[in-house]
Amino acid sequence: MSYMPEETPRPSNAGRWIVLGCAGILVIFICSAGLAAALLPRLIPMLQQTSGAGQQPTIGVPQQIATALIQRTPTRAQEVATPIPAASSPANPTPGAGQAATSTVARPPAQATSPARPSPRSSVVIIQPTSGAPSIDSSLKVSQDERPKTAPTPFPAVSPAAISPEEQVLQRLYQKVNPSVVNIDVLISGAGLGGQDSLQPASASGFVISKEGHIVTNNHVVDGAQQIRVTFADGYQVNAKVMGVDPDSDLAVIKVNGVPADSLVPVAMGDSSQVKPGQKVVAIGNPFAYAGSMTFGIISAVGRTIPSGLSQFSIPLVIQTDAPINPGNSGGPLVDLDGRVVGVNAQIRSDTARANSGVGFAIPSNIVKLVAPDLITKGQHDWAWLGLQGTSMNFDLAQANNLPQTTRGAYIDAIVAGGPAAKGGLKGSSGQATVDNRPVPNGGDIIIQIDNQPVNSFDDLLTYVSLNTSPSKQVQLKLWRNGQQTTVTITMEARPRQVQ
Repeated sequence: MSYMPEETPRPSNAGRWIVLGCAGILVIFICSAGLAAALLPRLIPMLQQTSGAGQQPTIGVPQQIATALIQRTPTRAQEVATPIPAASSPANPTPGAGQAATSTVARPPAQATSPARPSPRSSVVIIQPTSGAPSIDSSLKVSQDERPKTAPTPFPAVSPAAISPEEQVLQRLYQKVNPSVVNIDVLISGAGLGGQDSLQPASASGFVISKEGHIVTNNHVVDGAQQIRVTFADGYQVNAKVMGVDPDSDLAVIKVNGVPADSLVPVAMGDSSQVKPGQKVVAIGNPFAYAGSMTFGIISAVGRTIPSGLSQFSIPLVIQTDAPINPGNSGGPLVDLDGRVVGVNAQIRSDTARANSGVGFAIPSNIVKLVAPDLITKGQHDWAWLGLQGTSMNFDLAQANNLPQTTRGAYIDAIVAGGPAAKGGLKGSSGQATVDNRPVPNGGDIIIQIDNQPVNSFDDLLTYVSLNTSPSKQVQLKLWRNGQQTTVTITMEARPRQVQ
């Protein structure tokens, strides 16, 4: 019997295909594992976002969209960044590519723990380029009241009820008074370039006082004017002529003819003696040629005395106000909140420029009521005159004249020769005394009463003479003379135009 060696069996064709299939599966498995490893970092956040199981959402970022998280009342920790809370309902879908939004304030890191509950005060505002409508991430849970608007809320209209009572008063006052206020443009003779005479333009203000076309303004407005043109609030223009001027009070009255009746709206005149410091007033006029300008302020003081500007005499009882008055306001009215004229704006105190610095002066309406009728009827007003110069009593004058420090009155420093005071025997200073190394006049009479009315200052004397006396009227003066009280009678005379 012969022995045959054992041989290894050769594989059939079916076995070969099995081997090749296993190898292919292995290759596919290896490739799939690599691909999964590459995609897994992106798939995990998406799975977290769709699960809604307490993980922070990751929001897509289209380049054309940005969002801002606004915390209206942030805590100290929230001042740096406030995270956007995760959606609490699985019903909210994951935002699509065209709906995604992101916070430009802060992007919170993924947290393993459940985020804090969303604050009811938080809201999301979408900022987007002009093309296309803004989109909001629907996975963000925002209360209905806090949902952002797709269009800005229009600014609410201001109803009359929203305007303060004072504003309503000022508006009604302007509507009442402004039709009475006029602009005055003048051409005044003056030296031009090269010293040659020429007409210089200027502008100011005025106000209507009668249906006959009479207008009050300042004397310095029309002094030297070759032409006067008036423009009314309704735009009507007409030339005017001067009816009369009074340099001592810086007042003038001009007149227009042929003006429609509707353009002539006379003002209501008030009583300037009732004006008190702190009272609110309004100035209306033509400052710097800005027609119909109204400014608002208070009465700063009353009873001021200021120089008239174009005469040697002073104006008493002047009203001081902080209502802004500027060049061009001259001649315009100063009115109370009832729309009554209490003064005529005339001067400002400004040490640095020709502009308001909070100190303006108005001629009192009671002087206007005294002077204007005479300017209309006879072209001038005759003021009564004592013919003396002086000042108010003070500490130094009392000491220099050996009088009690409490002495009040009008000290007479000089007497005008040939005037009423000289004719009545009044005396001015006769010498000087030294007080605190300074010369102080002495020897003059000190007036303490006029017609039984107390005189506490020189302004009191000037006011009484201006408003309560007239030429040819007699007045009684009580005064201190050489340490004794005495009484004298003076007959008033008309004030001269020029005092030598």
